[in-house]
Amino acid sequence: LCKNGMNGLIAPNSAGKSTFIDIITFLLYSRMNRVIANRKHVQPDIINIHQKKCSGVVYFSTSSNEIYMVEKQVSRLKDNNIKLVSNFYRLLENVSGDYEWDSRKFTRECLTGKDRLETDKRVSEIIGTYEDFVFHSLFLQFDNQSFRKMSPKERKDFMYRLFSLDFLTKQH
Repeated sequence: LCKNGMNGLIAPNSAGKSTFIDIITFLLYSRMNRVIANRKHVQPDIINIHQKKCSGVVYFSTSSNEIYMVEKQVSRLKDNNIKLVSNFYRLLENVSGDYEWDSRKFTRECLTGKDRLETDKRVSEIIGTYEDFVFHSLFLQFDNQSFRKMSPKERKDFMYRLFSLDFLTKQH
């Protein structure tokens, strides 16, 4: 992805663009636009019906050049519910000294919370909320009218979060 600018995901209809975005948002937030996780369980259709488990990893960096890694393991239980395990790390230094990218060559600082919800909250504290991420980064198909549908207060709050102006509303 482009380091300083805009990225686009362009492909014909039904090529998997929304699925790709759903995978990224699921790995970062345990939520997707089309399959929403409730507070206790992730819907069973997150895993292919012929599989019992799946996993994924996403890496991201911040403007301060810190590199993070989020990994998820999803398992289908006997009662068809889903077990989701989230791990979150900051990658500190490449211990091998070479320039080849391989997360196994980095020392890791574990940022994983006591449960998935706490881990998801820690990710959100670094990269922002799911709603903000989807809204200003990923104008999903048929969902580009959201800002106009917000109330004036919701728009103001969104813009304050988007541009990190929350401090203007805090009383000293």
